[in-house]
Amino acid sequence: MTDITFLPPNEIWKIQQSKFVEMMSLVSQYHSAYIQKYANSQIDLKDADLSMLDNFPNTEKSDLAANFENYKLNLPVDYGEPIWDIAYTSGSTSLPIPIYQTSRDFRGILLAQRRMAEIRGLTSSDRILNLFPLTQYPHGAWTRANHAGATVGSYVACGMSGTLDEEFGATRSLSEIVKMIENLQPTVFWGVPTYIKKVLDALILGGVRVPSLRMIAVSGEVCTSDMKSGLIDYSKLIGAEVHVSNSLGASELQCGLVECADGFGFHNPAPELFYFSTLDESGKQVADGDFGSLAVTHLDRRGTFLIKYLLGDEVQLTQDKCSNCGRAGGRIIAHKGRAGTLLKIRGQLIDRNALERIVRDFEGVSDYMIRVRKQVSSDALSEDVLDIQIARNSHENFKQFELDLVAEVKQKVNLTPKIQDVSLDELKIENISIKTTRFKDER
Repeated sequence: MTDITFLPPNEIWKIQQSKFVEMMSLVSQYHSAYIQKYANSQIDLKDADLSMLDNFPNTEKSDLAANFENYKLNLPVDYGEPIWDIAYTSGSTSLPIPIYQTSRDFRGILLAQRRMAEIRGLTSSDRILNLFPLTQYPHGAWTRANHAGATVGSYVACGMSGTLDEEFGATRSLSEIVKMIENLQPTVFWGVPTYIKKVLDALILGGVRVPSLRMIAVSGEVCTSDMKSGLIDYSKLIGAEVHVSNSLGASELQCGLVECADGFGFHNPAPELFYFSTLDESGKQVADGDFGSLAVTHLDRRGTFLIKYLLGDEVQLTQDKCSNCGRAGGRIIAHKGRAGTLLKIRGQLIDRNALERIVRDFEGVSDYMIRVRKQVSSDALSEDVLDIQIARNSHENFKQFELDLVAEVKQKVNLTPKIQDVSLDELKIENISIKTTRFKDER
């Protein structure tokens, strides 16, 4: 199959236009959310093309959260599009949002994953160790890492980290993963950078050498230049010379934009599936290379389908060919971080408003303060810690209260917090400007 990322940008645009027009013929008949949204507007879905995107209002994560069932196409049975799998993303509610993939979508995901692997330099000779955790809700990171290996024909082993599973024994301890690495001698570690740092620490402490390791592929949280350098330096202590391959992923994509080499930006691996745009505050596209809010429009999807969907990142985007690898189709060349209330903690995309609601509305809570910090403040690669100070309206049985609140947070946002019982006088709430904040990211 032709890799269209090597075509000239204007040729890619023509393919994207054709794909979008074809999709709109389906959306205008079978997409309940958009049919309802545009029923009384000037937008005629069946005649829409990509050049008209400025006329479309943004689709927010809150829109998807409130009405996720109607954001998937409701195709007739004779289209032969069964739901293949479901992944979840966080939203403005406290419950994760399902993202539906049909059997056709899954094959598109395999295409995107193969391209990602090729851009990163993965080959059939690699032995990949998937170090993403096994989570409560199906998450694209753990699942798709396995699929990426399958597309290039490489060996994939799963570390199976995560919350200790005493009932079924599905997860492994860190010491078991270290032993696994010693025996396997993988060429690639793939996971969240702060957890990979934890694995490297354990390998160094145990005197285990892994000279076969050549690449660390990271996603799930921001990986700064300092973090990259740290991973490279720690890898030298286990006898490995590595390069760190970074990516920007999203559950709504079931893939990520990846670097071909450090400093050359994050490439759209499948322009025939995704059109990326950067928007100003009014929802209009900014000029190529200017900063704006990153939005994705699906071009070939039968499950959850989105138009001008805000991913929450402030970026510079260019359609120009990459001077390093020659690919085009949309490339993020600068990233300011996430806008609004979304942030990542230990690889989980969290809506801080949702987390605050969980704590604020929990029975027995009088007031609270939530802090996100690094376990070791001077080490950018140390794990994220979620601390919650609670002032209760009762001082009875804190242990049970703690267990119940931890379970509630774990169920709703898939993170395990540390709870501290304090009095109202001890509660450390900081005032910024005229607003009082009960959430602080100290990383």
